[in-house]
Amino acid sequence: MSIIGTYSNKALNATLEIKEANNSNGQGSGTFTIAGVAYEVSVRYHFDNNVGPTTVMQIYTANTYGWDFVGMSGSTPTTDGSGGITLAGGVSSTKETSGFSGLFTK
Repeated sequence: MSIIGTYSNKALNATLEIKEANNSNGQGSGTFTIAGVAYEVSVRYHFDNNVGPTTVMQIYTANTYGWDFVGMSGSTPTTDGSGGITLAGGVSSTKETSGFSGLFTK
């Protein structure tokens, strides 16, 4: 029962790789890549009623690069991400802000 893995959305040219996840405290980390730019991210998640199967999450930049910020939230119908993760969020910089949403699958 782990959400660790690589999830992708080809239409968005985006990938979320969750490298670490601790089910006891709902914290993890990984890399989110969109339009060729990779961001180190922190992941916070919670299982519905503490056991799942539905899992909700928040993902945001752990570090910023050139004043770029990333934030998103989403959910998966499973505790291990096998049902994919539906995410909605955005990327902001000093030049522009753009949003995205879609299903990311393992």
